[in-house]
Amino acid sequence: MDILEKIKKHRSVFVWLIFLLLSFLIYGTTLNDFFLSDDWHWLYLAQQRVVDWQVFLTNYAGQKAGGSYNPLLFLFYKFFYSIFGIKYFWYHFVSILVHSINAFLVYFLAKQVFVVGKLKCSQNWAILTGLLFVFWPVQVEIITWMAAWAHLFPLTFYLLSLVFYFSYKKSSKTRYIFLTLLFFAVALLTKEIAISLPFIILFWEIYFYSIGQKDKKIIFYLPAYFFLLVLFFILRYVSTAVVFGYYGRQEFQIDISPWIANIAVFISDIVTFSFFRTEAYKAAYYLTDALAVFVLVALAIYFYYLFIKKKWLIFTLFITFIISLGPAILVGLHRTSFAGERYLYLPLVFFLLWFVWLFSKWKIGYKFKVAILIFFALFSVVVIEYKKNLWQEASDLSRQIIASYKNLDLPPGQKLATIALPDNLSGAEVYRNNLNQALYFMYPNTHPDIVSFLPVYVVADPENKDNKLLNWQPYGVGWLAESVDGGHVVTGFTSVEYLGFYFELWNYNYQNYKSNTIRLIPNDEMLEKLESGEVKIMIFDQGVLKILE
Repeated sequence: MDILEKIKKHRSVFVWLIFLLLSFLIYGTTLNDFFLSDDWHWLYLAQQRVVDWQVFLTNYAGQKAGGSYNPLLFLFYKFFYSIFGIKYFWYHFVSILVHSINAFLVYFLAKQVFVVGKLKCSQNWAILTGLLFVFWPVQVEIITWMAAWAHLFPLTFYLLSLVFYFSYKKSSKTRYIFLTLLFFAVALLTKEIAISLPFIILFWEIYFYSIGQKDKKIIFYLPAYFFLLVLFFILRYVSTAVVFGYYGRQEFQIDISPWIANIAVFISDIVTFSFFRTEAYKAAYYLTDALAVFVLVALAIYFYYLFIKKKWLIFTLFITFIISLGPAILVGLHRTSFAGERYLYLPLVFFLLWFVWLFSKWKIGYKFKVAILIFFALFSVVVIEYKKNLWQEASDLSRQIIASYKNLDLPPGQKLATIALPDNLSGAEVYRNNLNQALYFMYPNTHPDIVSFLPVYVVADPENKDNKLLNWQPYGVGWLAESVDGGHVVTGFTSVEYLGFYFELWNYNYQNYKSNTIRLIPNDEMLEKLESGEVKIMIFDQGVLKILE
């Protein structure tokens, strides 16, 4: 009896320990995964950049032009690099640990929301919400890829801000207002995805007003969220010369129909665990306007139903989910693989709040609900294992690529141009970027100098990664690389003049950005350097690095 009383007294601690244990049971095998792609970039920045006030007045890379503005994220990497160096085990350990903390915060937030809605057994349903957050099979990328910390850590502060907001609504203690605003500011300075929070708070204020909970202090704290948001955009502009630009597009452009159509793609991704992403994007690509109209009509019907039934809480839960999708919808997801699931991490919180509320109201037997949840948990583990295997294959390929460099027997500082490296492995990042930094860390005394990293990649998967994918041959002044089997195994821009080269991708498929032929032409200056041996071209072939002769 004493033990039960202690458990009840420290229930929150035990809930978190359960989440922690499950997180390590599910994702523990990723602890030995090697660094990939953008991981090396963050490690390099952590080693090279100094910590001073310029961190807050430049982009993440210490530059004044473009790029993401997330100074605190850099400081997190700097801090952990000072402790762990390039020991990948500990970075994965931190990822799993923070994921379990986020699951606990989801549980705590769910408990607050369900109490507001007077849901019976709110504690149990809140635990279920946290468990689903641990298990939902769209979390693999954010936990296994260290570069995805840009979405992992912001959610922690985002959730803390919401938790303290609801704590204030319950107790009216002013200190909670300062804490919710503080954590919102920290979330913003970690990653721009936190910009949705003031709008979510706004809709919760509308909900509280609709049920008669009026608060005179609202005129002070609600504008404060938006003031911080405006201040953030000003600081972002001062630091990067960009106000509303985002990843992949420096200038903000309004594309209403694609954005609305993307809502359907993101919802499909969450409920199908990304397995129908290609089909969803085909619909969004070929039927953009029709899909946008369908989404608007579906939302209008659903909101009208909630309005006439006066289901204000469900309306608030669902509209905040849609709002949380906003920043991610602007960026979109990879169209033909699981890549980009990190953008679902924050919206999943609000989806689960809505989903669990509806599930709790589903009028079926208790045993049937338990059976559904057990089946879902088992199915989720299978899906997670499948996706983890892709990242582990990518990890092995990364090791293999790095190890193969020593076989090239190149002099230290050899200048290289790289092309046709593996972008990703069925969605698991490999070397779309930052091979130069990887070789810098792994060959500190003999590393090369990659002067041209050409944005043309081979499309690798677990089956073909060690096969010969391209036949390279001289072609006029330059080279032609044709797919061995005629398949579309090349991806990148259609044609670009870049860092001493001009390249074209022939037989290009604009829907999936793939081609089967590369035409590579050096300019006169680069041709002279290639002929003298000052610069060599390095490619990926049969799972290893090779020099193009």
